[in-house]
Amino acid sequence: LVMPYSKCLTNEEDVSFLIDKFPDGFCTFGKGGQPIIYYNDFLSNKVRVFSTLGHEIKHIINNDPDDLSDDLSNFFSKYIRCPLPLIIYLKCSSIEEISTKFNVSRKQDWANSYRKVFWRIKQMDR
Repeated sequence: LVMPYSKCLTNEEDVSFLIDKFPDGFCTFGKGGQPIIYYNDFLSNKVRVFSTLGHEIKHIINNDPDDLSDDLSNFFSKYIRCPLPLIIYLKCSSIEEISTKFNVSRKQDWANSYRKVFWRIKQMDR
């Protein structure tokens, strides 16, 4: 179940508290162990919302009890939104191409993650 903040809270104080504590979103397990992802739909940056959803899906898949594995969750979110085989197939050779084709941020961590991939793709064209 995926639940936007706007649908689960009617009290403005509760919304403010939730956004202060979990600015992007969080996941939990409901009755019967059903996973629930809550996300901040008040964010204007929809790329950030998609990133949050991917991040929380990883927590659910691994049944993470807390956010100690956030680096791995961020990594998972990045690759679920930009699958490496697709990047290679499309021959994306720059962060700008990935950002445009997959509608993701242009943050520096992308460049670092894909540096070897860019090099290999450029080698394929020779």
